[in-house]
Amino acid sequence: MLPRENGRFVTGLIVSNGSYEENIELHRVRARRAPVALTCDIRQGQRPWAQSRLLNLSETGFCIVWLPALEHRRGLWLRIPGLQLLKANIRWRSGAMMGCEFEQRLHPAVFDHIVRQANSGPGGLPAQMWRA
Repeated sequence: MLPRENGRFVTGLIVSNGSYEENIELHRVRARRAPVALTCDIRQGQRPWAQSRLLNLSETGFCIVWLPALEHRRGLWLRIPGLQLLKANIRWRSGAMMGCEFEQRLHPAVFDHIVRQANSGPGGLPAQMWRA
């Protein structure tokens, strides 16, 4: 079940009064989304960096494993090894997952690079799942 906010569906990073199917289609049009399995670092304000698990990624945002210390609707920094820091805002939380929207959309080449790196393990398994 999708998270709701004030009676509206929250799909990925879009909040809409439309049906579930309309929201899914709108999201598909808005940005490509790819499953990834990467360990990343998250920081909000002056708090220390904390590790989290990046679960999926689009050019407009991402989904990570929720960290209890993070405050909803506040900005945060995402650090993925080998990339510059990415500024994002928390948009929703559902159970153990949290959806965030980038302040600046990822360039398609950067998106492709992250997805390729995340899925470069043996047999197509995400690299972070097999590295020791």
